[in-house]
Amino acid sequence: MTKVSVRVPDDLKAETDAFEINVSEVVRDALRAEVRRRRRERLAERNRELVDRVGVPEGDGSNVASVLRGERDRRTDRLTNVVEEHHEAVERDGEDADDP
Repeated sequence: MTKVSVRVPDDLKAETDAFEINVSEVVRDALRAEVRRRRRERLAERNRELVDRVGVPEGDGSNVASVLRGERDRRTDRLTNVVEEHHEAVERDGEDADDP
């Protein structure tokens, strides 16, 4: 474990002693909380950047789900069209798709 030194005013140190506060534990907990907060901020910023890049309006998330469903539907439609075109070509050319 890394050692970190912190300077505090004498009166604050006296109060931590009076209340039997484990300063090391409080500092560790505070640092953990601050790291979590900053991670959330960083994630929120990255999400905003992604929303700006993709063009999805911010909100409760339902818009994102709608956009994703739309993209999935478009891909499915394209795949369906490719399959239909293949079947039409097979029928037109008189080939049997099941023959090797």
